[in-house]
Amino acid sequence: MHVCMVKAFHILDGVLEYSVGCGTLKASRKSRSRNWRGCHAPRWITGCIATTGKESPDFLIDPTRRRVSKVPAGIRSRILAATRMSPPADTGLSHWSSREMAAFIKRTEDVSVSHNYVAKLWRETGLKPHRIGTFKVSKDPAFAEKVADVVGLYLDPPGGAVILSMDEKTQIQALDRTQPMLPITFDATEKRTHDYRRNGTTNLFAALNVGTGEVFGECMPTRNGDDFLSFLKKAVKRHTGKEIHVVLDNLSPTLPRR
Repeated sequence: MHVCMVKAFHILDGVLEYSVGCGTLKASRKSRSRNWRGCHAPRWITGCIATTGKESPDFLIDPTRRRVSKVPAGIRSRILAATRMSPPADTGLSHWSSREMAAFIKRTEDVSVSHNYVAKLWRETGLKPHRIGTFKVSKDPAFAEKVADVVGLYLDPPGGAVILSMDEKTQIQALDRTQPMLPITFDATEKRTHDYRRNGTTNLFAALNVGTGEVFGECMPTRNGDDFLSFLKKAVKRHTGKEIHVVLDNLSPTLPRR
């Protein structure tokens, strides 16, 4: 590869000499190739003339080596349109993949495209058909008003007020390794055993201070109304004397205590 690069630089040097008016002999010496003019110079210099109108060394373009997409514009649009819709029922697919899209275009349009082309097209257009979102339909008749209140607290909280967003993570496995971890040493990563010891489960309660980004959390062995109320008192006590707003979801331990 190094030899090829050196040879290419020598040929380019000869083309530059020739394009600025030097003789053929001098250009041949620069390129270190006897056949440089017949093999390389015409297309490089033709590219110069087509671009600048003259044999200029400032714009050396090789028109024979330009890569042009062979996929018709209509097929490109077809791929983009199909990507923005669910796969047809007869395909048996839930999501598009680049290979399935290429096969679909071949069946429906009788045009062969590679899955690499499909993937590149998705990257260029920012399409991510593998992703999936979620949604929830609320049965609360006052849902819209509550959403407006919560969003208002996040975007424009009362002056000096503390906004706490609280939630929980249940059934966290309390695992411990069978041997102590080995610390990082020179040219070696931290290491741990592949096996572990189970120590039951734990429940994490957490409160995010929206204004500062600080998170206050506590792990408890159970998750009931008393556990939540105990954690809530600890989280609020840290901000005694301030106006406090607490944002909760419909967590079952919190409902009987509201």
